[in-house]
Amino acid sequence: MIENMCSALDPCRSALDPCRSAHRPTVQPWVVRFICGAPRALSPAFGSIGTSASSIVKPRWASSSPQGTHRSFPEGIETPIDVHGKRTARPRSPPGRGVCRFWAIRGAMPGGATARSSPADTLAVAVRPLLLLIRFIAIVVAGSVFMAAGAVVIVPRIGDFVTANSSIPSEISLDKLAATSLVFAGDGSYLGQLKGEINRKPVKLKDVSNKAIKAVLAVEDADFYKHKGVNARAITRALLRNVAAGGVQQGGSTITQQLVKQSVLEDASRDFLNRKVPEAVLALRLETKMTKDEILEAYLNTVYFGGGAYGIQAAAETYFNIFASDLDWPQSALLASMINNPNRNDPTIDPERAIQQRSLALRRLTDTKNITEDQKREYELVKLPDRRYEPAAPRDKLEDGYFLEEVKQSLLNEPALGSSYDERKTALFTGGLRIYTTIDPKAQSEAEAAIRNNLPADDRDFTAALAAIEPGTGAIRAMVGGPGFDRLEFNIATSKGRQTGSSFKPFVLAAAMEQGFVPQDVLDGSSPCVFDNKGAPEPIYTAENFNGDPGGFGSIEQLTLKSSNCGFLRLGQAVGIPNVIATAKALGLKANLQNVLSLPLGVVDVTPLDMAAAYSAIANDGKRAEPFYVSRVEDRTGHVIFEHKPEITRGISTQSAREVTQILEANVQSGTGTRARLGDQPAAGKTGTTTDFTDAWFVGFTPYLTTAVWMGNASSPIQMRNVGGLASVTGGTFPAQMWAAFNKDYHQGKPVKAFTAPDPPARGGHDLRTNQQLARASGCGDVPLTIDTDGDGRPDTCAPPTTTTLPVPTPSVAPTTTTAPTSPTTSRPPTSR
Repeated sequence: MIENMCSALDPCRSALDPCRSAHRPTVQPWVVRFICGAPRALSPAFGSIGTSASSIVKPRWASSSPQGTHRSFPEGIETPIDVHGKRTARPRSPPGRGVCRFWAIRGAMPGGATARSSPADTLAVAVRPLLLLIRFIAIVVAGSVFMAAGAVVIVPRIGDFVTANSSIPSEISLDKLAATSLVFAGDGSYLGQLKGEINRKPVKLKDVSNKAIKAVLAVEDADFYKHKGVNARAITRALLRNVAAGGVQQGGSTITQQLVKQSVLEDASRDFLNRKVPEAVLALRLETKMTKDEILEAYLNTVYFGGGAYGIQAAAETYFNIFASDLDWPQSALLASMINNPNRNDPTIDPERAIQQRSLALRRLTDTKNITEDQKREYELVKLPDRRYEPAAPRDKLEDGYFLEEVKQSLLNEPALGSSYDERKTALFTGGLRIYTTIDPKAQSEAEAAIRNNLPADDRDFTAALAAIEPGTGAIRAMVGGPGFDRLEFNIATSKGRQTGSSFKPFVLAAAMEQGFVPQDVLDGSSPCVFDNKGAPEPIYTAENFNGDPGGFGSIEQLTLKSSNCGFLRLGQAVGIPNVIATAKALGLKANLQNVLSLPLGVVDVTPLDMAAAYSAIANDGKRAEPFYVSRVEDRTGHVIFEHKPEITRGISTQSAREVTQILEANVQSGTGTRARLGDQPAAGKTGTTTDFTDAWFVGFTPYLTTAVWMGNASSPIQMRNVGGLASVTGGTFPAQMWAAFNKDYHQGKPVKAFTAPDPPARGGHDLRTNQQLARASGCGDVPLTIDTDGDGRPDTCAPPTTTTLPVPTPSVAPTTTTAPTSPTTSRPPTSR
């Protein structure tokens, strides 16, 4: 019955609107909706009782339009019916005529206007008191039922309101929100992100467009800066509107309440009162602990915008590929309109609905005087986004993506982020961390350019890798892991390793200096060279110098500049392979170094990063610093949860390091590494080329930086012959050119810094003999020579030396790997340079 009566009186809604604006400014829309809607919304409580009200005569609406013309009415408002049962058009006559006759009683209208009455109007006026009485009774009855039902629900919960404040934890934490972790370079610039399924990038309120802030406030909580966390007027308005609609169409939650619901309350599925009571209490409390701006900032970083984007920054990137600070009015209105229902209002899913919702948001901006009607019409024509963007790191800073992957892997093994792998993974991908790395964006760009500009094009897929480390700290300043992470996810700079060739020889030098040898000591570098190799599959090991060079006797320094294979095989025997292994590991090599006769020729796989780290120890006066990617990690509040502390260990003595550096500096000036010269800036380094030219290296350093460059095929050992106009690729060709190109750019603008010279040698050079080979014959007969005591390269005397035969020394540091002497055997002698 009540529903039927309200159906009969539906025209009161349309009738009241023009009259209210002209004559009844105190009649608010919610009054009309409540009067006309509340009984209908509550009618199920009464059921269909009594007679139908369909026979109640509705007043005939006067209209200036021709009879029979039909106009569309707002959704939910029926077209009026005259006394003859015909539909009439909604009147457009001025106030005081037409619809305002509904108000006429005894010929009077609002505002004192009068009008002529037809018989139908007179009938309407006659039945009006009866209709009003029926409506009044309906409202009273419905209100009573509503209050009774409310009492049944609320009274048992009064205790909850009383005890809520004491039962809710006093600490309010917003830290549980999953957020994307951001990665920054050593200079503080943005590099990229580490995210899980949730894409959230916290941003400061000052970095959000003012237009976006106003749009969100206009749509979600226009009174945000006026209320104290709970808006009673908004709740009442929403309650009346929902009652009128017969269901939940509008919420009354403030932004503070929404923030509490999204980030603090554990169970959002609880019933209305079980959720709303603590929500309101926590909202009021939150307003006392945080400023309005802090609450709004947290909300903008929390709210979901669809497409996996949590927070205004992620949303701006996802839908517009811009920063939140650049959002304009149409973009801001669209995002604000998505908060209520992000999935349904997503423009990439339902563009038509998104247009409608954006228009509503623009209307709210017009109502709140933020934009004009003309601007609203203009912004409604702006095209919606039709795709989602996947934000990526700037291409000019991390072109290949390998460094970010290494950062991720290093932090997944960092105990400071959690005691278990799962805890560390959760912190890394959802903790909103700010990760500050060691990478130098300028150096990284220069390294990528050096390889790109010096790597010859070839259909055999030759590529290059580079690792650059700061001596003394171990900070990784640049890394190129291959042709690009999109083409090859395998990072050559850090994974597996490749044979190093003669770039391994400096470790033999370091071991020799540690054993008391001096750069002026002389040994035989003649080729080919043959060695007993007991215990190996082939009992005799034969090698030769690069390109069949016959070689000859020379000082350790001279043989280094020639990269004499036979000379370093003999030096390895004089020093002792176990000592070479121990020294290489002390300097930082992590490779599985085998006790084989051919080790000095670089027959083991080592990564460019390990090579750079070990050479850095030489550059740093023999002190090794563990290479690292991350300098510090902060949580979302700025608290430092991890900070790198350099691990400095002594690898070799200062004197030994400086002697090796002196030899390698000479190698760049006049040895195999001349293409790595840096002009006035001193540099030291060593080339490396493996058998059949499958791998080529140049590893070197300055007082500023150590860099290792490798070139080859990443997938398989392919000979680099006839490449880029060269018959064969060696470490002194393209790798040395890449090394020089990178380091010239890196050192540009830096003061020239020289290496520190070693102390004078404690003795003159000796003519060395090993346990397998006698010293060379000379004019002094079989007596070993004491030669070149003044370092001029010529023998000074035939006097007997202080030592004669040099047996294999006992290792000063026990190597981690010692096996029976074995050596690769091939049909042709191995060569290295």
